[in-house]
Amino acid sequence: MRRRLWALLAVGLAGAPATAAAGPHAVLFEAPSFHGRAVALDKPTPDLTAQRFAARAVSGRFDGPWILCDAPGYQGDCVRVVGAVDDFAAFGLDRRLMSLRPAGPPATVAPPTATAAAEPPPPPGNDGGYFDRSHDAVAAQRPPPVAAAPMQTEGVRGASSVFFVHPQVDGADIPSGGRDAADSFCRAQGLGPALYWAGAEGDLRDVLCRKD
Repeated sequence: MRRRLWALLAVGLAGAPATAAAGPHAVLFEAPSFHGRAVALDKPTPDLTAQRFAARAVSGRFDGPWILCDAPGYQGDCVRVVGAVDDFAAFGLDRRLMSLRPAGPPATVAPPTATAAAEPPPPPGNDGGYFDRSHDAVAAQRPPPVAAAPMQTEGVRGASSVFFVHPQVDGADIPSGGRDAADSFCRAQGLGPALYWAGAEGDLRDVLCRKD
């Protein structure tokens, strides 16, 4: 009977339409692509043992940004995620997730002083996303490649990726240009290609680089 109740809960969570939540909300699933047994969370959870979900989650949906860690108490290797993640293997967290909490907004960084007029933002293009490898939709205007330079914001290192909340080069924000700008930044840090990025218009934010 208990297994049947869990199965009904998983089907309901996976098939129900998305609704607006009052605050940060997360649903973890025991199988890839939002299948299997599920548990819903709406507050910081320092140890998933209480939910009988320790080291079990393989995919999840996240309303708002969340910090995921492979040790209790938000310790160990941690990554910042948002939206739908169909397989935690990309972060090295498949069946390793032990604690998670809502993430606060990125820290505000004062814009650098510049004498030249700022470049206008590129037209709307690919807004980025997890594991988006499409090369069909290319922005009509691309910014120049980001040159190799010291990191201005320290990345949060995970088992197989590094996350940058506010990537900069020489103290300046990086104009967003979709995958090209995100990949160029990751390569400049000696890392692999970008797995996730944000900022279709304006400056590049929330870049997740894969470790080579």
